[in-house]
Amino acid sequence: MDDQLNDITRQLAEGKLKIKAVALVTYSLENLDHSKKTLFGYALKGRTGQKGFLDTLKGEPVGRNNVLLPLDKLDELKEFFASWQVDFKVRRLVEIEE
Repeated sequence: MDDQLNDITRQLAEGKLKIKAVALVTYSLENLDHSKKTLFGYALKGRTGQKGFLDTLKGEPVGRNNVLLPLDKLDELKEFFASWQVDFKVRRLVEIEE
């Protein structure tokens, strides 16, 4: 692990890797009934031929009830969740791009 960390540090210093601040947001739909869960999913992720709110934020779904998006778009997502009365938890991460 130390070797991997040293390698990543070296590549960052040499400009071979880029870092990006992102947010991993886990949300819960417990308080929504079935039809509202469906509508929420369409609004967030889109539907056949239509884009969802996540697309406008340049975010992406990551597994069930998780989304990854640029950290600077987090406030917009928080407002979206608040409008749907959806609970969520945020983890701020650093993404390393080659």
